[in-house]
Amino acid sequence: MTITVNVTWQRAIQRAMREGLKATRCVDGTYRVRSVSHPGSHHIVTMDNAGRIDHCSNCLGWENGGRQRPCKHAGAVALAIIFLNGAHVALESVNETGIESRTTRSQLFQKVA
Repeated sequence: MTITVNVTWQRAIQRAMREGLKATRCVDGTYRVRSVSHPGSHHIVTMDNAGRIDHCSNCLGWENGGRQRPCKHAGAVALAIIFLNGAHVALESVNETGIESRTTRSQLFQKVA
């Protein structure tokens, strides 16, 4: 399976990794991610019926951006889902015109002579 990750989700995943956030899957299908701004508390990230991240509780980042500009907690859950599914990640990039396009293999790997 290949999952294409757009630029805004790439940034959310990078922020989650920078903060060392890890998502824990709960029995009810939600994910729990520790809060950086409120030590000792957690954010609950929910999924919709299609398996997409739907909401992040008590998170101003999610309330302001939603799926278009996801928070780092959603990024941590996205990373966990990618890992659990053993998926291959295809990154999207934005060209000069602002139109998103897929990253090619040659852009990811440097050829050594």
